[in-house]
Amino acid sequence: MKNLTSFVLLLALGAFCWWGCSDDDANIISDLQFEIETDPLDPLQVEVRPSSKTSKRFEVYFDYDNAKDEFHSLSPGETITHEYPESSATYSIRVVGKADGYQDAELTRSHQIQFTPGFLISDFEANRDVIHQGREQTLIELADNPDVSEANSSNSVGKITVAGEFYKAFVIYPSKFIDLSDPAQQIISFDYYQDLEVEVPLLIRFSTNSTPTFDEFTGEGDIASDGILGEGDAGSVEGGSGDGVGEGVGQGDFGDSFGAPLIEAAKEADVEVLQSVNHRGWKRVRFNFARDRRNSTNPEDDAQDLGQYDRVFVFIGYRDNATGTFYIDNLRGGLEGDPIPDQDEDGVLDNADVCDERPGEVENDGCPTYDGGLEGPTDTTPAPTG
Repeated sequence: MKNLTSFVLLLALGAFCWWGCSDDDANIISDLQFEIETDPLDPLQVEVRPSSKTSKRFEVYFDYDNAKDEFHSLSPGETITHEYPESSATYSIRVVGKADGYQDAELTRSHQIQFTPGFLISDFEANRDVIHQGREQTLIELADNPDVSEANSSNSVGKITVAGEFYKAFVIYPSKFIDLSDPAQQIISFDYYQDLEVEVPLLIRFSTNSTPTFDEFTGEGDIASDGILGEGDAGSVEGGSGDGVGEGVGQGDFGDSFGAPLIEAAKEADVEVLQSVNHRGWKRVRFNFARDRRNSTNPEDDAQDLGQYDRVFVFIGYRDNATGTFYIDNLRGGLEGDPIPDQDEDGVLDNADVCDERPGEVENDGCPTYDGGLEGPTDTTPAPTG
């Protein structure tokens, strides 16, 4: 009887072990894999593609050490694209495979980011040799950061006030060309702030060689009444001789004030990238000119090779009636190019000099004064801004 009892106990134990242990051994996901593919036109973007014949769903964790609870859920065959911060670093990517009746399987791999910051076009500080000017019902001025935080710790930023017009933009004139010819440096980025979580279309346009000269016009006029600075205010350039930040308020730019034909003849080289944002607070926004650029005048045409540009147009609410106050900071991208010339040596660089072949006054955008008045072009035909 004792032997029979022992036999029954052994049989029960064996059955329990078979039912419990063999189930664990059999229901293990052993074929989990994933691929990491880096975007050749954007070193900060990676695409992760999990695979497993057993797994029915996946969880993908980026930088697991710093974000243990944040993951993206994928079904078999799906991929996820992730964008890393603008810095060189090594990150961990962890994928967990799941299936009902199976133990979770996980796999971790490291991914290295090599990033070289682009040329700092403007940090919207008062001591930068960059001119910012309003355009198309847009006021650009320097202001205090509305939210000093980890997302943007700068004290001074660009404040943009826009009216509800279809096109709203401001223009930046740097002291050096922005060289976008290197495919590795064709991503433009800036910090952007808005108060409300609403969708706003943003567009960046690069332009060059579109400055009309004084000799291309006839007649006399007061440029301050309807010119670059507008509102009867010649504006100011901190630091003197064009060095500093212009804070003039404008109703138009060269094209708006001086006629469409001259501008259109020079805009074949203009390139732009459009995207939308939908967030509240500061966020780094990136524009990929290597992959997404288009011709400004003919968006359906293939965009030409990129070169050096001497001005940047930033549209807030492009083709949209957005109104309000927005902020921008740390505009960066491309490489530092050649210095912008000042061929008439009047202290106003050619990219911001309306009369770049004739010496003029800083307060008159490089145009000369005659008989105590401001001499300038008189053609005020608006140019297309789309």
